[in-house]
Amino acid sequence: MGKKLPYLLCLLILLSIMPACSASLTTSEGDEKLRHFSAETECWHASMTVVTPAPPEEYFDITIEYVYTAGTADENQRVTYRHMQDWAEEEPAMVIIGEFLPTPGNPYEKTFEEREFARGYSIGQKWKTEVHWSEDGEHKIEKLIFEEEEV
Repeated sequence: MGKKLPYLLCLLILLSIMPACSASLTTSEGDEKLRHFSAETECWHASMTVVTPAPPEEYFDITIEYVYTAGTADENQRVTYRHMQDWAEEEPAMVIIGEFLPTPGNPYEKTFEEREFARGYSIGQKWKTEVHWSEDGEHKIEKLIFEEEEV
C-alpha cells in the first residue's frame, strides 16, 4: 500500500486539473464562437453565421441570409429553399418556402439549430441550398454551396 500511495496522489492531482485543461481547449472562458460561411452563384449571394456552442451544449445556431442579385425579377413570388447537408440521411434535409424574392435591401433570413454541423465540415462535407424561383416566366434553379470564410 505504501508504494501505491504516490501513484494514487498523482492520479488524484491529474483528475482534479483535467476539467480546467479541457475548458481552456474549447474557447476563452467557455464562450460561444462565431464562424462565417458564404455561397455565391450567378443570381444569388448567401451568408451563413454559425454560433459554436460552449460545452455541454450540442446544438449550433445557424443563421442564413439570402439575397437575389441578378436584376429585376418579380419580388412578389414564392421562393423555395431546399437545404441539403452532406451529413444528413435525407435529401433535402429541410424545405422552406419564402414569400418574396429577397433583395439587398430586403434579404430573406432563416435560423436553424443543427447538431452535426462541426463534424460534417471537419471531414469536408458541406451545407448546400438549392434555390427555386421564377424569372421572366421561366422556372430557375441554382445551388449555393457554403464555404468557410477566412477571418
